[in-house]
Amino acid sequence: NYILNDFDGLKVTTVHDLSHYRYPEYHPLDRQRWLNTYLGNSLEAADAIVTVSSFSKQEIIDIYQTDPDKIFIIPPALSQDFLVPPNPQQLMTVKEHYQLPEQFILSVGNLEPRKNLPGLIRAYQQLPKQQQQKFPLIIAGNKAWLSDDIKTLIEKMERQGLLRWIGYVAQKDLPALYSLAALFVYISFYEGFGMPIREALACNTPVITSNVSAMPEAAAGCAVLVDPQNETALVDNLRRKLDNLLSSKENITPQPPLLSWDDAAQQLLQVFERISQ
Repeated sequence: NYILNDFDGLKVTTVHDLSHYRYPEYHPLDRQRWLNTYLGNSLEAADAIVTVSSFSKQEIIDIYQTDPDKIFIIPPALSQDFLVPPNPQQLMTVKEHYQLPEQFILSVGNLEPRKNLPGLIRAYQQLPKQQQQKFPLIIAGNKAWLSDDIKTLIEKMERQGLLRWIGYVAQKDLPALYSLAALFVYISFYEGFGMPIREALACNTPVITSNVSAMPEAAAGCAVLVDPQNETALVDNLRRKLDNLLSSKENITPQPPLLSWDDAAQQLLQVFERISQ
């Protein structure tokens, strides 16, 4: 979707991330070829490029030697669904629909290699049995590309009764799902932003996420950051966070600054006006 069509007028493209370049092994071959063939020309032809984080802007500059003055950062905003806390009936409806336990660790994202779900599952397997029993692992998201090995690992854990994959979750159910979770974990290898981090924080759910790419930017100082390649560090942080939850020592989750879609629209309008002058 980053590739511009032929057009005689002013052109703007939006680029979320360059994971196809940094981690080609995490993408289907046809996508790699498509982006490697056409993205450079699209960036050169664009009068303006919109991206979602300072990290992604720097990636575009570093990899494609793009003029930084024509790259504009407009972070994604939260859906209105996340701005009003779910009421008790909504919480109960979602809990019953997805057959959720009283307490659980949540991860949200498509089943694809970049999301590092095997790393999360291996770390979870190393937690004390008491914590596993108190906090089952719930994974939400569609089965995506290159995910057969991930699905096999999930099925093995499901048979042990310590993990459940609930598949796709409707947008209207996400605020309640995040709110019901005791802890949200998102340790992707690479993100252009990391929207689930903001969504979980908006629901007052503590977050552990990766200390790489744009995820610290999305967390805005409000989450625990962990090296996604260091499973020992992830285990330690999971254990510590769950101990705090069990002993009721967990503090109120801090909130990052909110951006509305109206704000984002105004910023995009300013990009159009600037290149039109």
